[in-house]
Amino acid sequence: MKTKFLVIVSIIGLLSCNSEVSEKEQLTQNITKLENQLRKNDQLNESVANQVIQAYKEYADKFPNDSIAPDYLFKAGEVSIGLRQYTSAISFLERLNEHHPKYAKAPECFFLIAFVYDAYLSRKGKAKEMYEKFIEQYPDHHFADDAKASIEHMNMSDEDLIKMFQEKALEQGAGSTN
Repeated sequence: MKTKFLVIVSIIGLLSCNSEVSEKEQLTQNITKLENQLRKNDQLNESVANQVIQAYKEYADKFPNDSIAPDYLFKAGEVSIGLRQYTSAISFLERLNEHHPKYAKAPECFFLIAFVYDAYLSRKGKAKEMYEKFIEQYPDHHFADDAKASIEHMNMSDEDLIKMFQEKALEQGAGSTN
């Protein structure tokens, strides 16, 4: 009796593993198909873009510890920015940073959050906070100087920025003629 029970439990376990693998494969194939459709056209197809975002999210929800889940969250953030769905983009990117802090693109992800707050949502206070955290966490990253410059230029008018850049160009021009 115990042997039959163990055999049945083993079979059920194997079947559930196979269904998870096939579900992963199905989701991955669907994502690949949608990504290919998205790349076909020069213009962004909003319908396909929304479908691929949902597919990325579904995969990350169902398989959060899978090695490709962080990539899909990052891509979901990027495509969301392309669709001007900025709060969704931030949600994907923050989720990525929270659940996958060792992800290879974590610094870029962190910077992108700050940039979206700054450039697209005009939430300068939140952007400054995120840029400062970025600089603190990644002081040697190649975006650290960009983060510092963004903070410096954040509250400047367009006229002030133009004037500053013109002055820097003149200084560099004068320095190169000496």
